[in-house]
This record gives sequence, C-alpha cells and structure tokens, in this order.
Amino acid sequence: MRWGFLGASQIGRTLAPAMRASGQTLTAVAARSGQRAAAYAAVEGFERTEPDYQSLLDAPDIDAVYIGLTTDAHVPWSIRALGAGKHVLCEKPLAMNAGEVGQLMAVQQRTGLQVMEAFIHPFHPQFDFVREVVASGRLGELRAANAVFLSRFEAADNFRWNREHGGGALFDLGCYCVSALLLLLEQPVVWADAQQEFLGEVDVTTTGLLGLPGGRAATLACSLQAATVQQLSMTGSAAHLVMPHPFSSIDSSATVTVGEHHEHFAPVNPYQRMVVHFAAAARGEVPLKLSLAHSLAQAQVLDALFRAGAGGQRTWLVAGSGTTHEG
Repeated sequence: MRWGFLGASQIGRTLAPAMRASGQTLTAVAARSGQRAAAYAAVEGFERTEPDYQSLLDAPDIDAVYIGLTTDAHVPWSIRALGAGKHVLCEKPLAMNAGEVGQLMAVQQRTGLQVMEAFIHPFHPQFDFVREVVASGRLGELRAANAVFLSRFEAADNFRWNREHGGGALFDLGCYCVSALLLLLEQPVVWADAQQEFLGEVDVTTTGLLGLPGGRAATLACSLQAATVQQLSMTGSAAHLVMPHPFSSIDSSATVTVGEHHEHFAPVNPYQRMVVHFAAAARGEVPLKLSLAHSLAQAQVLDALFRAGAGGQRTWLVAGSGTTHEG
C-alpha cells in the first residue's frame, strides 16, 4: 500500500519506520511548510513531498493517508481524504466531539473506504490476553476497573496547551483510558462525573468516574503535569488483574498479572501490527479491529466527562444518540 502523511508529526516518526518494516511504501508527505516537509521526507524515507495537504490527497498514486494533524483538523481532513478516494488512518483522538464522528461515519458509509483511529494498545498481544481473561470469567464478577495515564509536557508551544486545537489531558491521554475501558468492559457507559484542574484554557489533570450498568463504575485519571505512569487494573470477585504498561509497550517486554499468575510477553512493535492490520482491512481481508462505532462511543464518553467537569454535576449519556444531559 502506498501512503501519504498529512503533517510532519513526532508520532509519525515512530509510525514511518513501522510502515517500512511492514512492507508499506512511504510515497509523499505534506507539512505546514515545504522546508519542514523536505526535512521530514529526507529523514523518514518518503519518495517525495507535496506542496500542500490537498495536493497530496489529489495524488493518484496514494492509496491511504495517515493524518497526524492537531485534533481539530482530524475530521475535516479525514472527510476530504475519503472524498479523494483514500483510506484513512487518523491520529487519536479522532474528533473534537461525538457530532464530528457522526459526520465522518456518514461519509465513510457512503464511500465504503476504511477509517480507523490510530490507537496502538489493542494491537499488543497483552491486550488480547486481557480481553480473553475478562471474557472467560477468571476475574469473577467485576467490582472495579481503573485506567491511569499520567505524563509531563513542558513545551509551551505544544498544541496540547491550546484548547481550540484539542489540547488538554482528557483529549491527549484520557482518550486512551476511555478507549481501553470500553474495549475491555464491553459495556455501555451510563453516566460520567469528572473533576478537572485547569492551567490556562486546558485541563491539566482530569479524574473521572464512569457509571456502568448494574450500579458498577470505572475510574480514570490523566494529567499533563505529573510523574509519568500508566496502568490499567480490573478487580473481580475472584481475582485482580494489572497491566503496568497498557498504552505504550513498544519494543519492550510486558507482563500482565492475574491473581498469582504472571503472563509475560516478548517485545513487539504494536505500530507495525496496527499498520499490517489496517492494510489488510483496506484490502477487504479482515474487519477493522477498531471501528468508527467504537470511536463514537469513546467520543460520547469524552463529551460527557467534559460536560460533567464544566458543570460540576453528573452527566447522563443517551445511548446511541451521541448526546448527553445533566442531572
């Protein structure tokens, strides 16, 4: 598959070698400036640059695009890419809100092309193992689930500090927590509550509580100004499960603990596994592991957490509608 990159992002520097290793072709890149695109292309091994994003989308020799722009640009350029006949692998979070995901879903259904949010955690073998453990009942009746992703970002000019571009802890790191919890719990979120600490216009730290059917709940925490740590845990009536590195185990070993058992995983590159999967889905060989329906559910929960944090009260989700209400 021949790829174009919209944006010369830092995450793209991790994705590009994974694409080359999986047999993909890095055809062209477009960036905010020609100089930036040229420097990026030289380092990452692209065949050429394009003068702007639309020129890249119009190129007939590109099959799919990776969109590594700021979050506010994800859906507009994903829609343009679909209109140009390109499959889309888009950086997370996919959208600024659930309404945008709905717009993208309508275009995707009309074109029949593939669109996937570029999360890597579902493509690490440890994640499949945990899903099997949960589904098997080894944990017993679920009593608690918690996802944490904390880190520290110092650069003042980073888009993470700009709310209009999709900055803040909940968008940047909390989306991982919500995505993982939804995939593992396989239950709809009924309501959300949140506490947020702001630095300027963005949430620097968000802690959230997600209500589940049957009176249960899951918790999450994310921050842009904390000691770096990530973890996902689930506790049932029979056993406790811990994933110490659920979101970014890249080329390093991983261990999942279930009760007294320790399941070890050899180093893998989930970026490469994600690309191989997406290319197979684009060829019609497999269904997408991360559908737009999952991205919509995730966006609905993020919307509810933002509203709960702003309003200071629990926000209820209206299942399947993409809307929330407070009460």
